[in-house]
Amino acid sequence: MKNPLLLSGAAVLLVAAGFMAGRSSAWNGAADGMMNVARLLKSPDEQSAYLAQVFENMTGDSSRKMNAKDFQILAYQLKAMGLTGEPAAKAQAALDATAVKTLGK
Repeated sequence: MKNPLLLSGAAVLLVAAGFMAGRSSAWNGAADGMMNVARLLKSPDEQSAYLAQVFENMTGDSSRKMNAKDFQILAYQLKAMGLTGEPAAKAQAALDATAVKTLGK
């Protein structure tokens, strides 16, 4: 069996490569991909930290293609992950900060 963390790292690299190449289709699967990678991490704290880092990295030039609906989808998927307490609050705060930086609101 392959190490899931190595597989998750490969998934993140593929998504990141799509963003860096400026492919608009890369965003289509990115939300599902990042949430699936986060689910592979065992602890809620690790999941939250990973998502916060991913959300922060989304504020680059390639994220200009994201709109308010994209952030609504991410918020829904984040809630569906079932994080609670401090890990949930940290991940949501990171997503909110990314939305503000990206959308300018």
